[in-house]
Amino acid sequence: MAFDHKKHIDCDYCDKRFTNIICNPKNDSLGNINKEKVCSQYKKGEVIFKEGSIPFGVFCVNFGKIKLTKQGIDGKEQIIRLIKEGDWAIVLC
Repeated sequence: MAFDHKKHIDCDYCDKRFTNIICNPKNDSLGNINKEKVCSQYKKGEVIFKEGSIPFGVFCVNFGKIKLTKQGIDGKEQIIRLIKEGDWAIVLC
């Protein structure tokens, strides 16, 4: 998995900031999240992490969308959720 670390996007100026509870301006931890985060860009179809692996963070989608999938008992990919711009994904494997 290749990361393309991009310019730090400041949470204070994100237009998705008011769309979820984690980015609520009344949340005192927003400054800490903004300071510690890493901004990465992925190509369409690129796997961010695989089922069964240990996740390495919380994902906030600024642009595009993420398809969260799971392998079914028949071996086929099952879409669990589509994560869109402004959504957060906390992944528990």
